[in-house]
Amino acid sequence: MTPFYTPGAHSTKIHTGKLIEWLMDSVSTHEEDPTYGVSSEGGIEYLSFLNKCVTVRDADNFSEGKDVRIFACEDTYVYLGIMVDCAQISNCVNCTIFVSAVTRVCTMDRCENVTLCVASNYLRIGNCVDCTVYSYTQLGSPVIYGDTRSLTLAPHNATYPSLPRHL
Repeated sequence: MTPFYTPGAHSTKIHTGKLIEWLMDSVSTHEEDPTYGVSSEGGIEYLSFLNKCVTVRDADNFSEGKDVRIFACEDTYVYLGIMVDCAQISNCVNCTIFVSAVTRVCTMDRCENVTLCVASNYLRIGNCVDCTVYSYTQLGSPVIYGDTRSLTLAPHNATYPSLPRHL
């Protein structure tokens, strides 16, 4: 991975300043990568690799009707106080996610210890462990697939003034 390693010579010596400069350049290129943090690309809003933070997206900083991808977040609270077209939550651990309304499909996949509160047309849950889902779905019960274990399903438990408009 580093330009300083040569196979067979494990005792290659490098000046500390050169190593620090290389590390800082490597880290700064990832910070500018749009796949980290909160970004928007094409009609899709990405919230990815968030760690130990709180993210709130509402009408002030987000336009309604977009697709949302929440990916690889850990120990994070995500609140989406707007209507979205589709929502996909993948590879999240120890997160609390609130989505006010999803027009089409909300999918939660490969998550662990995630609490999700969502009102959607259709809900899919797959390969999740120790998750709690508070949901309202218009088209019947959620579709549960894959190796989903210790899943708790509960009725939608959020109420706020603009909920009827979002639904």
